[in-house]
Amino acid sequence: MLITADSLIKHGEKKGFFPRQMRSTPRISNVSFEIEKGQCAGLVGESGSGKSTLARILLGLEKIDHGKVQIDRKSADTWRKMNRGKMSVVFQDYRSSVHPSFTVKEIVAEPMRLLKQEKNVDQKILSLLEQVRLPSSLLNQYAHQLSGGQLQRVCIARAISTHPSILILDEVLSSLDVSVQVQILELLETLKQELDMTILMITHDIDAIGQHFGLNERQIAQGLMQTKLTGMRLELFKTEKGITVINDAYNARPTSMKAAIDLVGDMDGFANRILVLGDMLEMGSEEETYHYELGRYIKPEFIDHVMTYGRLGAFIAEGAKKSFGDTRVFSFMDKEELKKKLADVAGPDDVVLVKASRGMRLEEVITAL
Repeated sequence: MLITADSLIKHGEKKGFFPRQMRSTPRISNVSFEIEKGQCAGLVGESGSGKSTLARILLGLEKIDHGKVQIDRKSADTWRKMNRGKMSVVFQDYRSSVHPSFTVKEIVAEPMRLLKQEKNVDQKILSLLEQVRLPSSLLNQYAHQLSGGQLQRVCIARAISTHPSILILDEVLSSLDVSVQVQILELLETLKQELDMTILMITHDIDAIGQHFGLNERQIAQGLMQTKLTGMRLELFKTEKGITVINDAYNARPTSMKAAIDLVGDMDGFANRILVLGDMLEMGSEEETYHYELGRYIKPEFIDHVMTYGRLGAFIAEGAKKSFGDTRVFSFMDKEELKKKLADVAGPDDVVLVKASRGMRLEEVITAL
């Protein structure tokens, strides 16, 4: 086994003024896993679940509070000291991970120069650009002159410049268009085969990771049936007012949004079926289009009222109004205003779906019910 992690715990910052009052919530708690040499492993979880913390621990950028990490049967610290440049990373925010005054040539050369691997460096850079399917004409371009997909490829070229045996990809797809995501996934699979790397791919996008690993929806569903879910994932309960609530405010992507909407649309025996939808975060440059199309997806014959929250949620409302009109669709930027409207509209024997990305904290509106 190349990488072994055993019972890892990493605490967050402690809160409280007095030492006895200080409390900390674990950022990761009792995490264990193994990755074989040459394997491409996927780590899926929502924003704030500790995925990037785990990546920083593997890279040696953060220390664990409990547990141990071994690489090739050595402690991770020892292995990294013995194998400088053999573990690389492509960070989530690729634009901030490159020096704004560096050209493409300087960005790709940076790790080699730091490790004093400067022999034939110009030829190596040309070869690296070819490997990531970029033309040499970009050599003297700056980061701000490149598209998101081009700059991500430059970051991948930089990461593989030292011939790493382990490559960590931290949300490399999150801000890219879907078509570019497919291209990047295909590129990574090719590089894995060519360079014999072990890859850990960290993402919140279960659709993308399923495509990369060749898993269809049925296989993913079977795996999830064996998973203990965190809170706010299709939690079904009834309030004291007799309103049925489906709290799915932990995650939101177009696929899961549509599935939840269909679920509510198929529920019989309710006076009104109400959707409370918020922003789907980290959707890339086409985010407004995705939200608008989601609004168009909602059918007035199955749903009675639509309420949205957030800047992007407004595009859901705009799309929904094309078939609902203005009287059954409401858009809010203020959560308190949304709560007031929801309290006015929802009544006994109604069902309410609350769904958005975790960062929107849309579960807070449930107190109105």
